[in-house]
Amino acid sequence: GKDRLARIGGDEFTVLLDQLGDDAEAQAARVASHLIEAIEVMSAASTWRAFNLRASVGISLYPDDASDVDSLLMAADIAMYEAKSEGKAQARHYDEAYAHRIRERITIEQALEAAIRREEFVIYYQPRADARSGELTGMEALIRWRHPDRGLLSPAEFICVAEQTGLIVPIGEYVVRKVCAQIAEWRSKGLPIKPVSVNVSALQLKGEGLRQTLVASLNKNDLPTELIAFELTESSMLDEDGVAQAELRKFREMGIELEIDDFGTGYSSLSKLQSLDIDVLKIDQSFVRRLGKDAQASTLCETMVSVGRSLDITVVAEGVETKEQLQLLQRMGCDQIQGYLVSPPMPADDIPKLFNKVFFDPVLISA
Repeated sequence: GKDRLARIGGDEFTVLLDQLGDDAEAQAARVASHLIEAIEVMSAASTWRAFNLRASVGISLYPDDASDVDSLLMAADIAMYEAKSEGKAQARHYDEAYAHRIRERITIEQALEAAIRREEFVIYYQPRADARSGELTGMEALIRWRHPDRGLLSPAEFICVAEQTGLIVPIGEYVVRKVCAQIAEWRSKGLPIKPVSVNVSALQLKGEGLRQTLVASLNKNDLPTELIAFELTESSMLDEDGVAQAELRKFREMGIELEIDDFGTGYSSLSKLQSLDIDVLKIDQSFVRRLGKDAQASTLCETMVSVGRSLDITVVAEGVETKEQLQLLQRMGCDQIQGYLVSPPMPADDIPKLFNKVFFDPVLISA
């Protein structure tokens, strides 16, 4: 037999190993390991220190993984992407389960691209209330996908793919435009509007597109900046190059409130909270759900409320579903609550009836 090496495009190469015998998988793995090591040695010996070369290798076998050349190459390509996803200098054999996940992701990605063109997304709004008075204090805009075949999909079913593919950027800009238009419609009817928070990913903060979309939408609808807030994950604050933080400061200078979502699940520091002038901390619902059942959860919630108070930051508890949870949060001094005790996420048409609503009786519950 004769082994062959070929370049198939860009930085991708194919090695064809012939006559491997019964232990083909082990032999292929050894060749992959030698390739990875050789490239690392070459990179280390290079005088071009700016280049740090690492190889990711995907392995497919004939006829176990495919029975024709094109399918064999595709299987190796899928395995290579699995190796890449696990870090540089890795080798992976083709795995049908992983391939199935990749095919599903591609299907969702293509459907998302079509959904953006067809505007298949709809915005729901979840109210939040003052923890003592029960009055409406604001709302969170939550995207849903009205899928033509699968019906109404929650973000959990597509946001990860949107993040991985970069489609979260146009989707996020779409949400900003729709929310601003909706607020303007409510204002035109004389309704007592409260601020609406929009979820923003770290990827959206890597450029100026979100800010340009927001400015254009505010101007188009003649809206003051105080009616829009941005909810960020703690990971958004950890960008190494500082681009996201610089963009956040520009939003802050515009007068946009910044809120940290799912607080307690990430790595934000007190110095970051202060330097970005954060307005709101939202305690993650995983802690709130355990209130009254888990002493550690109660201690953590109380600590987060204290952090907010010491920094003069409003604290919102997410996922509040019971009166017992509300009572405990009230005793801690939590400012606001969000969850099914107040209201589930609702379509825009159902929101006007909530503007003057008191969501719970503060006398009965604050005991």
